[in-house]
Amino acid sequence: MNPIATNTLIAAGGLVLASSCVSLDSPGLAPVHPQRPTLSNDTYTTPNGMLELEAGANVQFRKNSSVPTFVKYGAGERTEVFVGADVLNAVEDSTGDTHTGFGDVTVGIRHRLRDKDEFEPGVAVQLRTKLPTGSTNNNIGSGETDFFLGLSGEQDYKGNTFVGFYELGVLGEQYEPDTDIEHLFAAAGYTPITKQFEGYGEAAFDWIPEQSYDSLTLSGGVFYKVSPSLWLDIGLRVGLSDDAPDYQILFGLTRALGKLGLRRDVR
Repeated sequence: MNPIATNTLIAAGGLVLASSCVSLDSPGLAPVHPQRPTLSNDTYTTPNGMLELEAGANVQFRKNSSVPTFVKYGAGERTEVFVGADVLNAVEDSTGDTHTGFGDVTVGIRHRLRDKDEFEPGVAVQLRTKLPTGSTNNNIGSGETDFFLGLSGEQDYKGNTFVGFYELGVLGEQYEPDTDIEHLFAAAGYTPITKQFEGYGEAAFDWIPEQSYDSLTLSGGVFYKVSPSLWLDIGLRVGLSDDAPDYQILFGLTRALGKLGLRRDVR
């Protein structure tokens, strides 16, 4: 197996084992709600005082792969803060050599402006910052601080959930004083298959005009609900434009870690 894929699978497996330190039957665990592995986010926020872990892998054999990992915390009834990074970013250069390292760190906040109901969609706003913690020598990190503002809309229809997402990014330039603007448009749908399985699909378009970059992707997969506090996911993302990755195998988990602090009751 290619070294990039091997390293990615080992790192992802380690995160899965680490998350098992919290028993699924531990008191005070709230049901989880995955925001991974799609590029879009819906309007849900982690319950007040609760911690959630999202970890997984984006694997592209013989090419770049990563292990995105996030911790989310419910900072209020409608507010969530999160921090994460590609804890392993594996990049193959033009000579075929593989470089691995810790990627850039992302910190952010998501706030639910309104809940969805029968007549109107739910709405949430998200602000995040990507910090240049990854090495720039081998393109592990960007070397610049980037800022992103996102808006989510969500509505249910006949047992299915539909999400629309737009994110505006202001990207720093490593060697120039100017900034580039990034636009991410995405639409996703979720549908129950059985009591334990749920399917998802997403179309996403990422556009950076100043860099003549446009990435159009389609993705789809399934969630498996091991318990209310642990969901597994597996899926595939395929690229439909030159700048998009040819494909990515996506797999991971969303895991409840319990309440932050001494109290263990869930309200």
